[in-house]
Amino acid sequence: MRHPRDLFTPRMCAAVALGAIAGGVCGFAGVATFASGEMPGFFRLWVPIASLLAGAIAILYLRDCFGHPGLVGHFRAISGMVGAALLAMVVAGTLSLPVYGTMFGPLMALTVLVAVPSVIVVWCLSLAVAHLLLRQERAAHRAARIRTEFGRETVS
Repeated sequence: MRHPRDLFTPRMCAAVALGAIAGGVCGFAGVATFASGEMPGFFRLWVPIASLLAGAIAILYLRDCFGHPGLVGHFRAISGMVGAALLAMVVAGTLSLPVYGTMFGPLMALTVLVAVPSVIVVWCLSLAVAHLLLRQERAAHRAARIRTEFGRETVS
């Protein structure tokens, strides 16, 4: 069982915050892209908040992809970035509009990514920094000779 003390370390919280900020930026870019159409005022506020929550959830769910050393660790981080983006799209869409948003959220997010490519740069840079933070976290656990997956500890 994972103990919150082991899961919410300062570096892990910073990585989740980076994912949340990247998600919020994506949601804000989505609202700015589609604001010329008819969008109720509530959704102009709720979509960035839902995207912020979705970014944090995606990093928490896929935290095992980040922080591994070496070339394989970088490839795992890249696959984690893509997976976190897809998960965040589905979660943000579902939170924004519960039934139809699950289907149209990823479509809207991909449209925003094509329309505003700088959002991809923000997402990738944020998660790259999160990868580096969690890399230091894993190195600290290895230095203590404790094998961990952020909560499940076994002495090696």
